[in-house]
Amino acid sequence: MSFFLNHLLWVTIGVILLVLCLAVFLVWVLHRIFHDEPVITPVSVVVVNVILAALVGLWLNNLWGMRRDRDGRLWSLQEQHLERLRSTFKTESNALVGVASYFHSEGFIDDGHGSPALLEEERVFALTSADVLSFDVQNHYPAYVSAKRELAQRVERHDKEFADVLALTERELDVRPTSWLVPRKLALTFIEQAFGKGPGFILHSSAGQLSVTYWGASIGGQGSPEPGLVSAHKKYKAFRPSKTLALRLQELRASSNELEQRAERLSKEALLMAERTTLPGRCAFVQVPAEP
Repeated sequence: MSFFLNHLLWVTIGVILLVLCLAVFLVWVLHRIFHDEPVITPVSVVVVNVILAALVGLWLNNLWGMRRDRDGRLWSLQEQHLERLRSTFKTESNALVGVASYFHSEGFIDDGHGSPALLEEERVFALTSADVLSFDVQNHYPAYVSAKRELAQRVERHDKEFADVLALTERELDVRPTSWLVPRKLALTFIEQAFGKGPGFILHSSAGQLSVTYWGASIGGQGSPEPGLVSAHKKYKAFRPSKTLALRLQELRASSNELEQRAERLSKEALLMAERTTLPGRCAFVQVPAEP
């Protein structure tokens, strides 16, 4: 039965052609049997009408009624599933905003301890596919999912490059740790400043009051700064990166800006999809049980 419902237009055309062929055949047979008796024409008309009533009036009408009922149930399922996916798109949009904010404020995805998280592609992709129905979006909007996958791949490459540049910056700065300062955070401070996202390393001491500002910290206290802190501040102010580091910082900054823009575009795309009124594609959640 499912075959007839899925190809109902062709079935209808085939039935009409079949009825016409049967009518012609019956008229020919009756004329051969009764040798052009006057009763042949009325009998032929009755027989053809019976066939039309059986095939068209009953069977085809029943099929079209079943088709309308199935299409109605399918439309209802699509509406329900689309409403559920709207929530999925909004969740993913918020997640993509979060990714964009990382690159806007820091230039990389933070591991929570001031270092690149170095997430693999699948984990980055999972960050932007946090809803329980995110796996189903592929069935309806494959281009959007492919764009998220490409974003995850680029984030993975970017964070690895960021980790390498961070290590190189730390080596070139060559600052010893103090009770106030961790060399890695000073390297992050320099990268943040190179990206135009922070003021750099600030040391202020006046009238017995001391304040220190660098990446992720703003510390105040009393007394004079220790010699190691003063030496680190002077070295930071005088620091000039090598040509290799300067070039990699420039490329890394451009990569960070591009990833921020990509994440923002995908976030807006997800919100637009949440406003659509039709659902393309097929999935297991939008299926009507097959007719016996």
